[in-house]
Amino acid sequence: MSPVSDMPQAPTEFRWDAVQGASSYTVELKDVAGITLATAKSSQNVLPVTPEMKANMISGKPLKWKVTAMDAAGNEIANSSTEQFKVK
Repeated sequence: MSPVSDMPQAPTEFRWDAVQGASSYTVELKDVAGITLATAKSSQNVLPVTPEMKANMISGKPLKWKVTAMDAAGNEIANSSTEQFKVK
């Protein structure tokens, strides 16, 4: 999974392991208090950073993110662990 830990600059994408049977993924970007800052969907195991996400990637501000995999019927089939990163 990436991004993780300290990053020299804002990441351009989120990447994670594919889940068998998943037809879509939802990526949630949160602050350390757990408040959702941005959400986006992808049909693949990679998501380019959206303008909304990039606007929240302030230098020195720790952020958390996680991925939820959904099947074709829209049912949740897997969740990633929560990862944390910070732009230096």
